[in-house]
Amino acid sequence: MKPTVEQLLILADRAERGPLSAEEAAVLRTGIANLDAARRSAGGLQRALHDARAQLDRSDERAA
Repeated sequence: MKPTVEQLLILADRAERGPLSAEEAAVLRTGIANLDAARRSAGGLQRALHDARAQLDRSDERAA
């Protein structure tokens, strides 16, 4: 199950008020892991884009 951001926020609110059940804690852990994986993936794409732009800039400088 891939929890939505809304579900994660609801679980975080509930955790502030008291302990979560084992199932709720598992959902929260899964959601956090999914968010971290998405963040890492986006970071990798940003680096690839940066590297590609830098390579194009070097090509343009050589051509000029």
